[in-house]
Amino acid sequence: MLLQRIKIKGFKSFPDQVELELEGGITGIVGPNGCGKSNIADSINWALGEQSPTALRGKRMEQMIFNGSSSRQAMGAAEVELELRTNGEMPKLLEADGEEQELERQGSGLPHLLGDSDGRITLTRRMFRDAQSEYLLNGRPCRLRDIQDLLMALGMGSRVVTIVEQDRINAILNAKPVDRRELIEDAAGITKFKLNRHLTQLKLQRTGQNLQRIEDLLAEQGVHLRRLRRQASLARRFRRLQAEIREIETSILSARHSELRRRQQESSSLVSKLEDKLAAASAELSTAESKHAELRQRVDELTAQQVATREKHYQSTLDI
Repeated sequence: MLLQRIKIKGFKSFPDQVELELEGGITGIVGPNGCGKSNIADSINWALGEQSPTALRGKRMEQMIFNGSSSRQAMGAAEVELELRTNGEMPKLLEADGEEQELERQGSGLPHLLGDSDGRITLTRRMFRDAQSEYLLNGRPCRLRDIQDLLMALGMGSRVVTIVEQDRINAILNAKPVDRRELIEDAAGITKFKLNRHLTQLKLQRTGQNLQRIEDLLAEQGVHLRRLRRQASLARRFRRLQAEIREIETSILSARHSELRRRQQESSSLVSKLEDKLAAASAELSTAESKHAELRQRVDELTAQQVATREKHYQSTLDI
């Protein structure tokens, strides 16, 4: 990849838009101390996706935005655009794994973002005061992951040997064989596959954790299911016993009803007989009362006759 153009606006010491044309390549940046030479290198690293403020000679990512001066107001956002050109035909950047196939179906992913780029790639990073960043690939919004995949596929990136500072040269020369191997692998473009392997391992680990969680949930649900089965068995037994109790109660109530009906019929028959006897006794009583009235009248008559006879007898006695 060849760096063709750098466009900087609002990044560190560049409040105005600065555009550097590098069609013929670049050997070095010359200028007095404090003129912003290192800020150009930092802008390239920042546009390539650097996330560490320390690597950009800062403490906070908000310091990447021009903070104002005695004669200029602070900027609200920083933006850096890099135009790259492949030295030949555009390589096949990504193998169509499952995730990229899904992104391609959704109208995303690197193949969709790059389109017919004709060997030219434009990377843009824009950051606001709230530390929110936007990434553009050929003018289209994309993810940081897309930028990282692209750069790793091209053997570039903020962590590899794209930009080498003075201090890092000695570090590379004095590095251990393991560290040199990492640099060589980064320069050879193996980092992308190592990262994909790491991400795949993380996915497998998360899948294993999810499976373990599912097994725990199944075991917990199994205990709950056994408890529910016991409760269901008790409920069925309760319903069966309740039905038997209802049948027994129905039989008892039916027998009581029959007995009460029989007693009612006997009582009704007895009441009828007693009513007949009462009627007969009432008739006899009426007859007896009539005879008693007749006899009382006869007694009264006889009493009157007796009184008259006594008076005659008493008169006769007086006469005698």
